[in-house]
Amino acid sequence: MVVCQRSFPHSTSRAGDCIAELLSIWKHDVTLAGALLMPSLREVATSWDQWEMVPPCDYRTPMRTPGGGSWTRGMSISSRRHDFQPLSTYFKITSCDVCHGGINFAAKPAYKCRDCLQLAHVSCSPRLILPCVPRTLVFTRTPNRRGQPLYHLQEFCPPLPPMIAFPVIYCIVDLENRGLGREGIYRVPGRKDHEADVIVDVVKSFLRELRDPLVPKSSREEFIRAAQTNNIMSLNVAICDLPQPNRDTLAYLMLHLQKVEALKEMNKMTFENIARCMAIPIMGQGSYPRGDIRVASNDAREKERSVLQMLKMSSASLCEYWLQFLEYEECHKENVRGCGTPAAPSAPYEPSSANKSMLGPVTVSPAAQNLLKPIARRAEKFFDSPP
Repeated sequence: MVVCQRSFPHSTSRAGDCIAELLSIWKHDVTLAGALLMPSLREVATSWDQWEMVPPCDYRTPMRTPGGGSWTRGMSISSRRHDFQPLSTYFKITSCDVCHGGINFAAKPAYKCRDCLQLAHVSCSPRLILPCVPRTLVFTRTPNRRGQPLYHLQEFCPPLPPMIAFPVIYCIVDLENRGLGREGIYRVPGRKDHEADVIVDVVKSFLRELRDPLVPKSSREEFIRAAQTNNIMSLNVAICDLPQPNRDTLAYLMLHLQKVEALKEMNKMTFENIARCMAIPIMGQGSYPRGDIRVASNDAREKERSVLQMLKMSSASLCEYWLQFLEYEECHKENVRGCGTPAAPSAPYEPSSANKSMLGPVTVSPAAQNLLKPIARRAEKFFDSPP
């Protein structure tokens, strides 16, 4: 287990003693483990007045995979440029992602971005949509009952951190460039004659149509329970336990919604209004008997409270709470091991490593030995003599 260094106000030796004691009791009491690491947190913060005492980083597991780098390359997400390479010979007939004209071996010269895999004519490349977000190939899914394919969130995320779904990035960057002062943004139903409303509807629809919501169903009760008890530490643990694509996308969305609330004098969107509009897209639709209005109302109220608590999560320490999940370079410098999912084994893979284990020797039966390596065969002729 690796602990973020920014969570420790003491010296390295003192931190080592705390970690050793933490490991022995971690499975029994999460709150007590946090109190060992932060003496100022001996009393768990249960109200927003005590939020300043909550550490900005989770103290249990690293939040990033070490040595993986970041696709932002030290630049802001909104200003990342494309990395074009020329397409000298391209026999597959396709189209330009800017003008939608044809691209093939007989057409005009074209470029391909190494990261986002978009294609564009050389003359159209300056108008290719920004920012450049690395993509992975998404395979066709089986349609649902309504004839629409359902996708997982990680299929839209870059392979390197921060793992934010690229449709969310494109929509949020465009909304912030247009301005967030429109009255009733995220609350007033979209109109086709106003592009900002259409973009907002795209964000909501994308989050609703995912196979698993931004806050997975397996973590929903943990978020609701933390919001019911107003326990900031429990909510912090629930957020840090999310899969990295969900956590990074949620952090990016929360930072955007906080910018929307900052202009509440113009757009009339307070935290309460935003939570009411975004509770279902973020938390997902609950499973309850159809037509039971009372259960549906209580479920919506609990989800609104959870989203409201997340919107209010901020810190006056070195960095904002949600920003720490996206600033990989800064966190990587402070923590040698990084700040994300646990690291993979550093030993290179060998063909004989299937018979080894990091936990100790593995006993293999004699019959299984032959299954771990191919059987050498002697070269033979197909025919005894030429036909």
